[in-house]
Amino acid sequence: MSDASMWAMTLMGLYTAGRQAGHDAADQWARTSLGRRVLTRRGPNRSTGIGGQLVPYLGGTGGWVTGETYQAAAGSGQPSWDDLTDIQRDEALGAYIDGFDDGVHERSPVHLAAATPTLPWRMLPHLHPERLRVGAAGVFAGSWSWRTCPFGTRRIPAGFVGTQRELRLDGRAVFACTRQVAEAIVADQHRLRVFWRDELLNLGIRPQACAEAVDRLPTMRFDGDLLVVDKTGVSGGPDTTRRIAPDDDGEYVVMGGAWNWRAVDPHDCDRIVGEVPAPGDQQRFVPLPHAPGMQVPHDRFRLSMLSRWPARGGTAYVAALLLDGQRIGTVGDDATGAGHELLMSDAAGTAAWSAYVAASRHDGRRVDQQMLATAVAVEAAMGNTLLRLVDDAGTTLALRPIPAPVSGRDLEQALTAPPAGGRWRIWTGHAWDTLPDLSPTKRW
Repeated sequence: MSDASMWAMTLMGLYTAGRQAGHDAADQWARTSLGRRVLTRRGPNRSTGIGGQLVPYLGGTGGWVTGETYQAAAGSGQPSWDDLTDIQRDEALGAYIDGFDDGVHERSPVHLAAATPTLPWRMLPHLHPERLRVGAAGVFAGSWSWRTCPFGTRRIPAGFVGTQRELRLDGRAVFACTRQVAEAIVADQHRLRVFWRDELLNLGIRPQACAEAVDRLPTMRFDGDLLVVDKTGVSGGPDTTRRIAPDDDGEYVVMGGAWNWRAVDPHDCDRIVGEVPAPGDQQRFVPLPHAPGMQVPHDRFRLSMLSRWPARGGTAYVAALLLDGQRIGTVGDDATGAGHELLMSDAAGTAAWSAYVAASRHDGRRVDQQMLATAVAVEAAMGNTLLRLVDDAGTTLALRPIPAPVSGRDLEQALTAPPAGGRWRIWTGHAWDTLPDLSPTKRW
């Protein structure tokens, strides 16, 4: 065998030895507390990244050639390490280091695959914040939750599954969650208090001062079915205790709008609390844009206007109720204040509508058929605008479609004197604007 062939075999032996050393180094890393911590914080889509980060991190654990390593790989008949030329030493080092790097890349996904089956991350691309809509399930965390972890990454200890009820203009999310998830949020707030106390103690701050600082964080607890949030230490003022009751589905809106909750990428969470929906099942309700707070299970029902005419109390109309494009009933309102009347065509349509009513909610509460028919009647205003009478709680008392563009005479015919505490709002095409309180002498 020629010297060139012998040297090629030596380099192959060095590569194989380096590859095994890479496997061993990755195995040892996975057994350490650091390795276990990082492996349980990564999703499958990060596996290549872990291998790339481990190569430089593990470089000092065996990613070089010693005289003993070279001799074991070269065997007899090859010159000693000291007798090699500079070019041969560089080739030997390159072969071993290439094998070591490949070994780390091969082995780290193996540990990752063993660590992730118990985690739900494999199923969660459909819960990414960019795909989240009002009425859909997502994973939420407070802006205060992020922690800096190994490799300089930022992680969230716990994300909470909930249904997004509202998205504020500043990005804050209002979501509803189950009792189980709400209890986990309470436990996480307690963990947060302990974390900050320990951080302050580690900085050398006196225990009494640490306790006083932590007491300025809100406290959370359950009192029966009520979630009690005490922010006395935060504001120092009266009436700082808030009691959050569950809605009709037993779900809680935990400080929605008051705290800086955000929808987060599930892959950024160490663990996820709550039942994760399967792909395609994340949309739990559909909001009705013209009836704030109204949530319906689907958008398969539609109204098709058949006729409308001016009446003393506003605009009367008759419309066909459609399910998946098929007529199943008729809706009418004579604008006398008696409300909407619904006539169903067959038993199947009646059952579908009853299920629709049973699953619909207004601000988390069940609705009756009359209230829902009023909300769905908004669809009858296509090509028109709407007037909406609301009370102090924001509950819709009446809806009046009027022709667009709106004239003063149209408003005069449609508006009636609101009850005490009520006010009329008009749909501008983008938002509800409150109309001025017009007394009879101020009418057009």
